[in-house]
Amino acid sequence: MPGSDYVGLFGYLGSGSEIHDLGVEYIDITGYDFVGGLVGDNNEGALMSCYATGWVSGHSCVGGLVGFNQEGPLNSCHATVQVMGDESIGGLVGFNIDSKITSCYVTGNQGDVFGEVFGNNEVGGLVGTNLHGTLIFCHAKPWIVNGGDYIGGLVGHNWGTLMSCYASGWADGDDRIGGLVGQNYGRVFSCYATVYASGYRWVGGLVGITSFHNTYICSSYATGPVYGNKSVGVLVGASWGTVTACFWDTETSGQSGSAGGEGKTTAEMQDINTFLDAGWDFVGERVNGPNDIWRICVNGIHYPKLWWEFADGDLECPDGVDFIDFTAFSSAWYSNDTPTDNWNLHCDISKPPDGVIDEQDLNIFCENWLEGK
Repeated sequence: MPGSDYVGLFGYLGSGSEIHDLGVEYIDITGYDFVGGLVGDNNEGALMSCYATGWVSGHSCVGGLVGFNQEGPLNSCHATVQVMGDESIGGLVGFNIDSKITSCYVTGNQGDVFGEVFGNNEVGGLVGTNLHGTLIFCHAKPWIVNGGDYIGGLVGHNWGTLMSCYASGWADGDDRIGGLVGQNYGRVFSCYATVYASGYRWVGGLVGITSFHNTYICSSYATGPVYGNKSVGVLVGASWGTVTACFWDTETSGQSGSAGGEGKTTAEMQDINTFLDAGWDFVGERVNGPNDIWRICVNGIHYPKLWWEFADGDLECPDGVDFIDFTAFSSAWYSNDTPTDNWNLHCDISKPPDGVIDEQDLNIFCENWLEGK
């Protein structure tokens, strides 16, 4: 339906609509505007635990799962889709406005389907355009995000808030190219990118360009190679906003400067003290806060990762759920700690957390252990 709008398995969702636990595989969808693998236009509906694989193409507001998403929460959804279009093109959502996207992701391949995103303007691995929306605990790992201007590994053009998100892969275009965000008019907190970012002007390993004085980038880092001709920075290509407690790797980037942040050697980037001294909140310490946003499993060997990247029940290093973690889990279960204690926060792994450690948590723990997570 190349000349039609509102194209998807569901063309339009209105207020009160809900879709749960639904996947569509090997789709091949073509429309014009508001085109998605599952939903063309979501207006105040809700999607939970849904996914799509295959191919989607259109003109504007085109997404692997949802084309246009307005005031519609997305939770625990994912896509492995080749998405093609012109403007506001995203691996998961083309255009996201006033909506919260939580624990969603895009992957690079599934079988013979490759997660790739191609467009002209405002193209992102997860979301093309994010207007006053919030992305939290999300990531994008497509093979490549390619286009003209406003190209980002996670979000092409961000006017909203990104929290505890990351991107990897390749972001390539002309102007305003970023490993995480192409152009940022919003706020970025506790995020990172390991993206190969390349373009002509305003190219950054994390953000291509951050505009306006009320924009923020805090407690974030970048490690990927960055290449361009004008206004190129390892963390940020150009900045008129505030960049606080951010870092970039001087050895892996191929560049020597940035419009914001502080350059560190690879050894320093893999040293937890670099980040603790800057006030980052890590698992196992309370000086910088109780939220446990970051974790380094083996100090001196690994870069920081976000806590939610580790499998449920992976409480202790080394990576993976094993007997060491079971010992810690058992100790917390039989202790008299209150639900607000650090141990309980990470041992209460039921979905959603219910404030207690019981057989339900044990079942999830054992499943992840047996599956080798």
